[in-house]
Amino acid sequence: METNSIRALYYDLSPGYQDDYKTYGYTRLCTITQGEKCISVNSKTFKYDSRNILVLPSHAKVGMKIYRPTKAIVYEINDKVIEQVSERICNDYSLTPQFFKKYKYYLGNNNFNEILKKIRDELLYKEKNSEFLVDLYVQELVYYLIQNETIKQLLLDNSNPANKAIQYMNSNYMKQISIKEIAYNLSMSESSLCQYFKKMTGVTPNQYYTKIKLEKAKEMLKNTSVTETAFNLGYLNISYFITLFKKMYGLTPKQYKMKIQNNEISAE
Repeated sequence: METNSIRALYYDLSPGYQDDYKTYGYTRLCTITQGEKCISVNSKTFKYDSRNILVLPSHAKVGMKIYRPTKAIVYEINDKVIEQVSERICNDYSLTPQFFKKYKYYLGNNNFNEILKKIRDELLYKEKNSEFLVDLYVQELVYYLIQNETIKQLLLDNSNPANKAIQYMNSNYMKQISIKEIAYNLSMSESSLCQYFKKMTGVTPNQYYTKIKLEKAKEMLKNTSVTETAFNLGYLNISYFITLFKKMYGLTPKQYKMKIQNNEISAE
């Protein structure tokens, strides 16, 4: 059962059933109406039942085992809907690699039964204007999902170009990459990325990338020299690195390092 914004898949699973699959390029909301599933997501194994909702990001590796009769409904949300809703209500796209090491999925109480039932009923009965109503309900669902910080991060990870750019920056902070390179990896023009990024974050991609590098510099200065820190971050011009650091934090890297060593400030 599907519209342009969502697809609902119904499963009736027998004991002994098992399978491995990948979520590919969409976000999945997994619910159970009867029984339970034993799930493995990116090597983490757990069980869940009708009290829970499981949110899986795109390209997650999933293993499933069934030990008793189980009925489940999985909802696949179109990324365009997530992008449209997030553009209107989000103002923070700051994600870090550490977040995604910890949260590769979301498992929690299913507080979305009411809105999911509305979507399911409209998909089942297909009355006049059903598709229009489903699209409205899906937007409402995404709105409520984004109120949960962990779910929001998972949803934005998959759907938002600004966030994809931030992830690329976080993965390449020890290089001196160009915005043109980031745009190319996102299949966007450089001008489109810059306009979209500033609209979403309030700063240019270059300003954001510099901030990421300087935050990393604060960590590195605990154990490395100013020169080594600059080189590790791709700054071949030491004076330029020092200027950027002082402009951001009001101290030169050397002054900052001395204060850390004297326990006057924390390196966080």
